Amino acid sequence: GNTSSENNTGSENTTNDNETGNNSIDLSNSIFVNPSFEDDLNNWTHGKKWYSSDEGVDGKCAAFPQGESTAKMSQGIDLTNVSSISFYVKCVSGTEFGFLVDDNQLGRITLDNNDWNHYSFNVSSYDGVHTIVFTTIPWDGVLYLDAFNTILSSPVGNTSSENNTGSENTTNDN
Repeated sequence: GNTSSENNTGSENTTNDNETGNNSIDLSNSIFVNPSFEDDLNNWTHGKKWYSSDEGVDGKCAAFPQGESTAKMSQGIDLTNVSSISFYVKCVSGTEFGFLVDDNQLGRITLDNNDWNHYSFNVSSYDGVHTIVFTTIPWDGVLYLDAFNTILSSPVGNTSSENNTGSENTTNDN
């Protein structure tokens, strides 16, 4: 299938790595509570039609909306020292989704494949507590959402060559 990603702000990074069957996702640095829905949908704000399933990227749990033309799921987290947020999405049939921080849409992405796709969004310009929102755009497809993770900024004075903030480009690696 074809995967396209569109970045509407022009100032944030979006990365899509098409990954499937990764059974060892390290979420130990995630500041999300219940980042992979192992505890059902607890700690997530969502509409009536969000469910937890055993279709996760790690073979365990994932969240999916059912029967709503537009469905939202959100969680408030402190983005101080967070350089990026990543998550996995699997689309069973064509759909669009949006990723927002508060009311600022960082990405609107169209999927029409049946693979797990890994997305990463640069949020380094945000400090303090913000609401992270995942929303489906009016659709009639099926998708799964899993493994919300955070990459922390390097501490001040760290001279490590590893810097996970990326460039100012949009990348889509299929």
